[in-house]
Amino acid sequence: MRHRFTSYLGILLLALLSLATSLQAQQGSIRGQVTDENTGQPLAQAQIQVVGGGGSGGALSDAQGNFTLSVASGSYSIVSVLIGYETVRIDGISVNASATEEIPVEMVSTALSLAPLSVTVSRGQEPSTLAAPAHVNVVTAEEISRIVSTSTADFLKGLPGVDVSQVGINQSNTVTRGFNNAFSGNLLVLTDYRYARVPSIRLNNYNLHPTTPLDIDRVEVVLGPAAALYGPNSANGVMHIITSSPIDRPGSRVSVSGGNQ
Repeated sequence: MRHRFTSYLGILLLALLSLATSLQAQQGSIRGQVTDENTGQPLAQAQIQVVGGGGSGGALSDAQGNFTLSVASGSYSIVSVLIGYETVRIDGISVNASATEEIPVEMVSTALSLAPLSVTVSRGQEPSTLAAPAHVNVVTAEEISRIVSTSTADFLKGLPGVDVSQVGINQSNTVTRGFNNAFSGNLLVLTDYRYARVPSIRLNNYNLHPTTPLDIDRVEVVLGPAAALYGPNSANGVMHIITSSPIDRPGSRVSVSGGNQ
């Protein structure tokens, strides 16, 4: 029984091998190169598709524009597609068994036609956020040069609607709405458009971005809500410390001070 099974298995393998050899003998191939018709340069990544002849399949051209398609013997058409080029179709390609047909493919570049784009604008003037109704006090560099200070908040003393309380040698709390306290973080403090505060506990820290009076160009104080200008954290006013540009004010400066407190 075992000997008979081995014989059947050998016959089956021989039949499969003969079938594979027969099918391979009936195969042919289409080979070619895709080039630009005007420049003759090879075109890579062109999609080559087999059409008709009862066959199907495709390939992409390589970096040299070459491609190879394995097909059964018969008559075929191929279609070449590449973005930026007109689609090329070549008909009447006859492929014989165990033969290779050389088919050059030349493509013509063309402009891409995109969907139309409509742009609509209003004729009226849009309101500017810079025109938001908010009262702004400005302390200029000239005024700052006349003020003896240990903290940036000292520049705001005497401004209407601003309450400054000193809580240390060089530490002060500033509010523009409500009562002053040890954690007066309701006033949004900025230095050159960067937060100078600890957001998690709403605590202002003027030294988070260290500056000196010689570096400050001006200090702007917005007394009321300024969300349109500075965002939602400015509900109780804004103190904006703006430093001088090194391009506008080149050179070196030295400041010496002393005294008792």
